[in-house]
Amino acid sequence: MKKHKNIKGQVLPYFLVLSMILLISWAMMVNIAKLVRDRMILQNSVDNTTLSIATLQARTLNAIGATNYLMATVLSFASDPHTPDISAILRKLGVDVKIDFGGLMYPSFSTDRIAGSMFPGPFSDYKCLPGFYSEQGVLNIKRTVNGIQNIQKSILYAYLAGYADILANVPAQDCKVVVVPSRYAKNRETFSLSGSNPVVVAENLLGIKRNSKGIKYYGTYNFCVNIAGHRHFVSAQKCRGNKDDKYSWYMQDKNFYDKKVVGFGTKLPNAKSNQGYPFFGKIIGISYPVITAVGSAGVYNVDDSMFPNDENTKTGVEKLTVLLMSKMMADQLIVILSVASDIAKIPVIGPPAAIGFGVLVGGLYTNETVLRINNALTDDDTVITQYNRAKYGGWDSHLVPLN
Repeated sequence: MKKHKNIKGQVLPYFLVLSMILLISWAMMVNIAKLVRDRMILQNSVDNTTLSIATLQARTLNAIGATNYLMATVLSFASDPHTPDISAILRKLGVDVKIDFGGLMYPSFSTDRIAGSMFPGPFSDYKCLPGFYSEQGVLNIKRTVNGIQNIQKSILYAYLAGYADILANVPAQDCKVVVVPSRYAKNRETFSLSGSNPVVVAENLLGIKRNSKGIKYYGTYNFCVNIAGHRHFVSAQKCRGNKDDKYSWYMQDKNFYDKKVVGFGTKLPNAKSNQGYPFFGKIIGISYPVITAVGSAGVYNVDDSMFPNDENTKTGVEKLTVLLMSKMMADQLIVILSVASDIAKIPVIGPPAAIGFGVLVGGLYTNETVLRINNALTDDDTVITQYNRAKYGGWDSHLVPLN
């Protein structure tokens, strides 16, 4: 059998082919690994950004709810100077009168007629001077309420700025992330953080709006008579040269319960971190794909909504206010009894007149005051009630499924 003298190099073609296959396989593994890694980083980035914006929204709602409550509490201490008075007694007797003689004062629990507080302090309009007109207390209330409303505007500006800052600092290289309320998910190109009025933009994103049932401010005219003691009467007069507030607190808007935000992330093939990838792309005819990711987060309050459902003028009331009211009622009834005692001293007609006065004035005052307190305590859709019901749950956020 004849032997071949030269067999060197016969394995070389096989080795070259196998090396090429191994090299291409290695390149594909590196390309796939980078693709999977980039996809994971993008998904984490979308989830983190979406949750951050949902958390910002929850904190903003908590802040607006707390300032709402503060505003309503200040207003609930304001007095209504249009209370049971001489004209109310005459109307009760069937005599129609147009004159407001003034009367006793108590907190209004409403924005229909806000006057200086009856309690001593910076909001008080009750001055012990004959024929004294005062609106300093009610203007202090107005300044306080307007100051709270300005704080709410600042909160909304901060919310928009925080929203934009989160999107501008996405924690992933060369990635673009957009987070929108779920109602914009199908047409996210229509979503924008800019607008002619930033406050309106923020309100729309949060699903809240100002209550258009405004606040009517009244000064008080105090006059007194020194007959059978020192007697005071208080009459309401519109604040001179000062406009009422067109809006009051924040309430739910039509988009209020759209509390899910959806994030969309994209990394394009021409990103800087993709330079040199995929390995051997030109040789084997492949290109780096567009990477996308989607995530969503929800904003929720386990206790309640914190904001009134409907437009109304009712602030609500705290139990502490009721205690103050009870003390005030006792003081006013003592005054009524004192006047009745003075009337009773009139010969012949005094005793029956005193009884009639006590029944009419005491009954009107007590019944109306008790009814007002009861309505303020039992009405569910008021600012103070809604806040107290939801404040311990508070607004919070977490990641939620897309569907």
